[in-house]
This record gives sequence, C-alpha cells and structure tokens, in this order.
Amino acid sequence: MHFTDYGVSLLTDNLCRISNQCSCETFNEDTQESTPSEYCFGDCWDDSLHLFEIDTQDLRDISDTWVVEGLPLWNRTIRGSFTIKNAADLLRGITVNSDWTLRYKVTPTHIWCYLSHHDAAGSFKAYPVIEDSE
Repeated sequence: MHFTDYGVSLLTDNLCRISNQCSCETFNEDTQESTPSEYCFGDCWDDSLHLFEIDTQDLRDISDTWVVEGLPLWNRTIRGSFTIKNAADLLRGITVNSDWTLRYKVTPTHIWCYLSHHDAAGSFKAYPVIEDSE
C-alpha cells in the first residue's frame, strides 16, 4: 500500500516516528545500528517526546490553537481544534487514548501524520491556526 496524502509518501519519505509503546534500544557505535535492549528504564519515552518537541517547536511558536483534519478513529475520521501549551499537549491532540504509533513529517505550515492504533490507521494533517494581526 502506498500513501501519498498531502504530498508525503509513507514508503519513500524519511518520516519521524514516535510511539507511546516503549521500545528501548541499544545503539552499537561500531555497526551504527540499534537493537532492542534487554533493559528499559523508561528513557525512550522522554527521549522521543524531546525529539518531537524539537521537531515541532517552530510550528508550536505560531499559535496555541491547532486544527486536526482527518484524524482516524475506529468508526470515522474527524476534524477539530484544540489548545496546546507544550509538545505533550500537541501529541494528545493528534493521537488517541490507546496504544499508538505516529509517523510524521513537519513542514513550514503543518505536520503531515500517519497514525496507527488498534482500531484504525490513516493519514491526516495538523496545523496551527494563524490569527489575523488586524
């Protein structure tokens, strides 16, 4: 299956990934590869959230009000708006209340997302509301 919504390809674009399912890895400096770690201290979530925070900083600086278009739920996709104070709030607005994996690409105007969870999967976009300066 090849997804090209919003000009982004799930197969060919280098997308960032974040999941609320902890998957600690060990990085091997010699091979430059990551492998699953025998031990997990929960740092993987903090590290992933920090990277998401860095990736989305410029867009989050635009506005605290965000719009999501096409968020996949179990029985439909939705459009809505929400308010954020930080990167964790943004993630809560573009994910669901269960186990999920989010692949995303940040553009100058929006975040292109592909969300998969136990009930559904699909692509959508989220963007900050640009308020008129009148």
